[in-house]
Amino acid sequence: MSLWIALGVALGTPLAVAFSRPLGQERQPSDTGHLEIQEHLLGLAAVTGRHGTFELPTHPNDPARSTDVGLRDDRHRTLIQAECWNTIGDLGAAVRSTKRKQVEAEAHAIATQHDGQDPYRVTSVWVIRASATNRSLLAQYPHIIETSFPGSSRAWVVALTQGGPPPIKPGLVWFDPSTRRLIEHRTARTVDHR
Repeated sequence: MSLWIALGVALGTPLAVAFSRPLGQERQPSDTGHLEIQEHLLGLAAVTGRHGTFELPTHPNDPARSTDVGLRDDRHRTLIQAECWNTIGDLGAAVRSTKRKQVEAEAHAIATQHDGQDPYRVTSVWVIRASATNRSLLAQYPHIIETSFPGSSRAWVVALTQGGPPPIKPGLVWFDPSTRRLIEHRTARTVDHR
């Protein structure tokens, strides 16, 4: 073991050792945390009278490009794109991806509008697992988060859990896995932006 440790130090890549799952334990999907958030949002959609879609394609020619959960709110004529985050690897790429998906959804809403009314509006929300790592990441970049998600987090929680009108501006909320509840993202200066 000491030889492997010395080799790792020499190569600048320290040796990492971990135990695998116990023998006989059921194997869970690698995206269990992500699926848990998606399942929660789909359950809320059913309770609040919205139509929810799991992994909703956002580009007709490329089904691999999808929104984690698409919510159609007929009462408020709004399409909600909910992106679910167990962990965030590349914050910039994640924000760009969400914006691209919103543009694609807006184009789809216009193209499929046929009832003589204005097309459904499209808005986005991030639902992030309330882990210490994720909280730390968002706390490091408060201005990026504030400019990317100016919608009221409190209003988003109400919209998702009680069926209230979705905010016009994109927002983010926390998913607490221990209580299975959505909670407001608070900043040092939480402001109600609608």
